[in-house]
Amino acid sequence: MEAQLTRITNWLAAIVLLALLLWGANTLWMRLRYAYTNDAQVTQYINPIVSRVGGYVVSVHYHDHQLVKRGDTLLLIDNKEYKYEADQVAASVNKEAAEINVLHSQ
Repeated sequence: MEAQLTRITNWLAAIVLLALLLWGANTLWMRLRYAYTNDAQVTQYINPIVSRVGGYVVSVHYHDHQLVKRGDTLLLIDNKEYKYEADQVAASVNKEAAEINVLHSQ
């Protein structure tokens, strides 16, 4: 009976020791593989976005927390007002050119 109790105790001790070794190896692996700290500080690099023109946003071409680079299109702005203004300027230029032609013909 005492031999059987000793054998059970030895098996339990071996299982506990094996579990502790596996836990220690896993903890060591995680500490070596990943950064670990109690008081982490994160430096953020956020730059403001300033629009060069005004207008209504037609579509958005980025998602939250997406990395963007210089030159990436972030937003599309409705260009109807700018086309209308360009047409008005073109009409004004044509009108002035016609007036110059009239003055030269006299």
